[in-house]
Amino acid sequence: MTDRFISQKEVLAQTSLSRMTIYRMRQDGEFPAPVYLNKNRTRVAWRESEVRQWMESRLSVTH
Repeated sequence: MTDRFISQKEVLAQTSLSRMTIYRMRQDGEFPAPVYLNKNRTRVAWRESEVRQWMESRLSVTH
């Protein structure tokens, strides 16, 4: 599987979480950290594989 970067918009759509929820979960170490795509840290993305892995881990929590 080829890994790719996905935007915050895609992360929100895939997880159905809000930006604030993702921010809080990142602060608590409960959600994958973003990758900064430029030196000013104004452009962020997530590794798709890490977001998918997080989503799969949530399935085991709910069952």
